[in-house]
Amino acid sequence: MIPLVFLAVALAIVLMCGFYFAIAYFGLKFLFKKVFHRSVDPVILLAVITICAFFIQIGQRLWYHQSLEATLLLPPIAVLFVLLRRIRMRNRQR
Repeated sequence: MIPLVFLAVALAIVLMCGFYFAIAYFGLKFLFKKVFHRSVDPVILLAVITICAFFIQIGQRLWYHQSLEATLLLPPIAVLFVLLRRIRMRNRQR
């Protein structure tokens, strides 16, 4: 049986990550709608959040002089390809 402390820690981590994701998602959505006066595709918004999170992680590794593995660069590159493909698809539909 899982001790309740571990369950509480897991729930706290999930809630904290969800809270930060919601702030980033709705903050960027508000920024695009009110400042840039454009609607934004949710997939593009999610890709921007993912790329920013990986850049923060890479920046922390560089700041604290930790080794930088090549596998850390693969997810942002994959997300960038998805982002560019989605943008091209939106531009073709117009």
